Amino acid sequence: AEQLQDYRLSPSILDIGCGCGYGTAYLAEHVPDSRVQGVDISADAISHARKHFGAAAEFGLMGCIPLGKLFDVIVCLEVLEHQQNDAAFVRWLANHLRSGGIMLISVPNQNATPCEKGLNPFHFRHYTPESLEFVLAGAFLQVTKWFRQIGSEPGTCDVVSGRDGLAIVVVVQPGWKRYDNPVG
Repeated sequence: AEQLQDYRLSPSILDIGCGCGYGTAYLAEHVPDSRVQGVDISADAISHARKHFGAAAEFGLMGCIPLGKLFDVIVCLEVLEHQQNDAAFVRWLANHLRSGGIMLISVPNQNATPCEKGLNPFHFRHYTPESLEFVLAGAFLQVTKWFRQIGSEPGTCDVVSGRDGLAIVVVVQPGWKRYDNPVG
């Protein structure tokens, strides 16, 4: 929410993978005059979100976003690693980002928490800063700010400037930069 305070008046915000809705409601409460929509693939999570946070934000199942609907801000926290085709998913996100808009994305850092087969069956991959940048560039998105998550115990996590922590957190805007594939 702090990254969005100076963004613009009345931003429309999409929270992809909103889960039970706590973070979506937090955005709605802390970004003045925002219009926030949270989506998730879990009907149970959306039901919980509507019940507990429906007054703060709008909630719906993934797929409820009509083609052509644009947002000023897209928040995608710890979702990209769950996508089998991450490049297609990032392109879908980019297609819903208003010109001049921003995305906030966080992913597990492969350098800090390697994605080992079977360790988390719901993760297809983790990212290095270079591999994340490569996937984003495929959708003509450019990282404008780098942050990293430090601390892993409840109450000790913090997000600070930098590229290498437990999670990589980036602010992304439409742009173009050519990257060579860091994985092959």
